[in-house]
Amino acid sequence: MLFNGTCITQLNPITNYNCLSDKSMQVLQLTEVGLSSDEIGERLVISESGVNYHQNKLKELFNAKNRVQLISFAHTLGELK
Repeated sequence: MLFNGTCITQLNPITNYNCLSDKSMQVLQLTEVGLSSDEIGERLVISESGVNYHQNKLKELFNAKNRVQLISFAHTLGELK
């Protein structure tokens, strides 16, 4: 089962519609290809601090210490191919 499916079953569905928003998935995918926060922000038309917010939330959700570990865990859990 994908991480999102696992995570959803552990959270209150009334307050948490899903674990990874579309924007978070876009940030995750662009992080995977090695773009900087500034570059990701330019592509997604959000601020650099907005990108950092998504990356920090993703790291917290995946229990990752840094971007490299985040991407590794995302691959392991099937969120990235």
